[in-house]
Amino acid sequence: MKKVYIAITMLVVLILFLLLKMKMDNSLRAMFDKWETGDVDTTESIEIMNSFIEYLAENPEISVEDIMNLSQRFKVYDIDGFRIIEYVENPEFYGNSGKGSYHIVMYNDIIEIIDSNGSIQIDDVIKLNDNLYSMYVTDYKFSNITGINIFSIAINEKGIGYKPIISSAEIPDGFQFIESLYYDSGHIYFESTEYDGSNVFISVNNTSYMLQLREDGLYHFTDIE
Repeated sequence: MKKVYIAITMLVVLILFLLLKMKMDNSLRAMFDKWETGDVDTTESIEIMNSFIEYLAENPEISVEDIMNLSQRFKVYDIDGFRIIEYVENPEFYGNSGKGSYHIVMYNDIIEIIDSNGSIQIDDVIKLNDNLYSMYVTDYKFSNITGINIFSIAINEKGIGYKPIISSAEIPDGFQFIESLYYDSGHIYFESTEYDGSNVFISVNNTSYMLQLREDGLYHFTDIE
């Protein structure tokens, strides 16, 4: 009889947990649905994202599918348990250059937002080792041109180390660095990478350039051999 009572109690607890999770899922989905239609300002968007981070902390084993089900604006980059969750506002309501971007890193028990109401969209993520990743992004802060950036994401004892790693020194004519790398009269695109991202090829106005990772930990323009 005691075993039956324990089993029933465990079943009730499980049902209550699932009902609570379903309620939270529906609540978050409603928030993101409202955001999707442009009815959310910056202050409210940050509150929604903070609620989402709390939800992730309470559900660390959440599947990629469950995250995607909360909003069609989500993209998830998953590399061996290291995740970057991307949310970019709907350009239909916020504009192509005005749409805010949000990026969250999940790894083991670490959940940290690295970009809040920014202007970047991920092109690729490369794993260098278990504690170091490179994130390649397009920056769309200006309406007439798009730039690029490369970020290092390091996992250490203090949490997440996140920083841009394109050198702003000795850049060719026509390029300028305004938080990200831009070109005066054209969009910059990533073409390809080689040697685990040590060399990155970009193009602008049908001309290719190479960025090379050097000993100082930064990418520098280098002549293509």
